Amino acid sequence: MARRMIMVLTLGVLVGLAGAPGWRWLERSFFESLPVYSQLPDFALVDASGRKFERERLSGKVWVADFIYTRCEDTCPLQSVEMRRLQQAFAAHEDFRQLSITTDPAHDKAATLADYARKFGADKARWFFLTGKEKEIKELALKGFRLSYATKRAMRSPGSIGGRAFRLLLPSAHAHHPGHEEGGKTPGILISHSSRFVLIDRNFTIRGYYHSNDAESLEKLRKDLKVLLNN
Repeated sequence: MARRMIMVLTLGVLVGLAGAPGWRWLERSFFESLPVYSQLPDFALVDASGRKFERERLSGKVWVADFIYTRCEDTCPLQSVEMRRLQQAFAAHEDFRQLSITTDPAHDKAATLADYARKFGADKARWFFLTGKEKEIKELALKGFRLSYATKRAMRSPGSIGGRAFRLLLPSAHAHHPGHEEGGKTPGILISHSSRFVLIDRNFTIRGYYHSNDAESLEKLRKDLKVLLNN
């Protein structure tokens, strides 16, 4: 802590000699610096138009990503509303992009995602909805974005202890996918995934994680976006 204070004071003295331009440089480079997390690996998924979507399409862009699925009635609609607000707030920035990746690829084919994108007014040239193979999406979520992701297939009654336990352990986003009734039980798929937004810079480095249901965290996302977009 003492070393950090010495650095700040030393830099303050030096840039003070340079006047206002020096202080603006100090503010941008030191006080507004963002954390550096992991490098996002290459990936290849499919967008809502049915085209292959590779990581390189985002080269040189600043973007925000999240994980959703179209049948989700919990956090996903709220996430997509916030993504729409980001789209509107940063419409003037040509190098801003958004990604929403489904965690239910068996259901969310390209056409389904296209309908969902239209529902939320997504600009298809800048906000991409992606699907693909479940194994690849799960690996990308866990090892690439470092977010929680889990699925569970089971025979259960809607109010079973197992179903309640799964929702308790993984509450961030979940849904029961109805199947055929049999013996009072319903075969279904439970999906749990992180509802956080992830900020990625022009070099595919993760620079921040933000709660999609917290106003303070969302305001921080906007500020950090401005920093990256203006650099």
